[in-house]
This record gives sequence, C-alpha cells and structure tokens, in this order.
Amino acid sequence: MVLVPIAHGQELKTDSLKVAKSLDKHHDHVVRDIENFITQISEKFSQTIFGWAGYIDKQAKPRKMYETTKDGFMLLVENKIIFVPWSIAQGDKWERTWPIKL
Repeated sequence: MVLVPIAHGQELKTDSLKVAKSLDKHHDHVVRDIENFITQISEKFSQTIFGWAGYIDKQAKPRKMYETTKDGFMLLVENKIIFVPWSIAQGDKWERTWPIKL
C-alpha cells in the first residue's frame, strides 16, 4: 500500500482516508482519534495542521475526512494517536520517503 501526499503548494499533506487505508485501519476510528486529539490542542494550532475535508462515499453519503500536514501526521504518531512502522515515524526522512510504502 502507498500513502501519497496531496499537493498543496510546497507543503506535503495527506488525508485521514489515505492514512486509514494505508495502515489498514477503519477510517471512522482514525477520524475519531484525530477529533479527540484536536480537542487536546489549541484551536488556532489545530487549524494550521488539520483541515476538515469531507467526501462522498460509494453510497453517495457525505462522510467526515481530515487533511493533515506533515507536522499533524507526525504529532499523531508521536502522541501515539496512530501507530505506524518505525521507518515512517522518522520525520526527518519524510520528504525522501514519499510515497510511503507499507
């Protein structure tokens, strides 16, 4: 599986759906964990690293989804919100290892 960045100018971003799929997790659990984490940090800071970006599922129903920056993804890893292989958790290698293969 591959975790692919979303192109937003110079900044690498991904979304909760890609994170869930790449880590073989239920997307609703990833969204729940992100929302719980957001309540623990300042609103201003959370807005710089997480953005709401809903989507329409296969049943044509609107669903929650979050985009996250590299820093947001790394905070989720560092705070044990999501668990990833050690090779992904090495933030300094982020740019050199995209796309991330699991």
